[in-house]
Amino acid sequence: MDNNITALQSLYAALGGTAADVANMNTIPELINAIAALIATGDFGILPNVAAGDNGKVLTVSAGQWAAVTPTPELPTVTTSNNGDVLTVVEGAWAAKTPE
Repeated sequence: MDNNITALQSLYAALGGTAADVANMNTIPELINAIAALIATGDFGILPNVAAGDNGKVLTVSAGQWAAVTPTPELPTVTTSNNGDVLTVVEGAWAAKTPE
C-alpha cells in the first residue's frame, strides 16, 4: 500500500501538483481525486496544451520547454519496389538502397 501511495504522490507531482499538497495526501482516494482534478484542467504545466489542429505533431524540446511541432520528413518514401533495400545515408540524407 505504501508503494502505491508513493507512486501516486510522484505522479501527482509530475503532473504539476505542489509539494505541500503531496505531503498532505496520504490515502489513495485523496491522491486519485487530486490527479483526476489535475487531468481535468488539461494544463499540467509541463506539457503544451494541444487541440485537434495539432494532430500529427510530435512532442520535442525547444528552448528548454516541451513543444508540439510538425515533424519534417527525413525518411525516403518507399514502395514495394524497395523490398529488400536498406536505409543508408547519401549526401547527408536518408535513402533506400539495394545492398551490394
